[in-house]
Amino acid sequence: DTHRRQRWDQQRRLYRQLVAALAHAPLQDPSRPHPDLRVEEWAEHLHTYVDGLALQLDVTPLVTGDEDVQQRLRTFLRRIGDHLSRDGD
Repeated sequence: DTHRRQRWDQQRRLYRQLVAALAHAPLQDPSRPHPDLRVEEWAEHLHTYVDGLALQLDVTPLVTGDEDVQQRLRTFLRRIGDHLSRDGD
């Protein structure tokens, strides 16, 4: 369905920009794969991770609370930044 694909594309553009910022990489046209393969790879991981968190919130809201998800997402973003910093050295 066209709307689902548009939403997916919008999310991926957001994650590309976010990971590029964490990598201190130049911002590119987010509608296209980032030329830095590390940015593209981590944008894919982030997209999958956020989708998984959203699903957990929807399916198991009593087990997976908002604060837990916020903490996990902050930790994941920090780890992405740490990993990209190590790769850049």
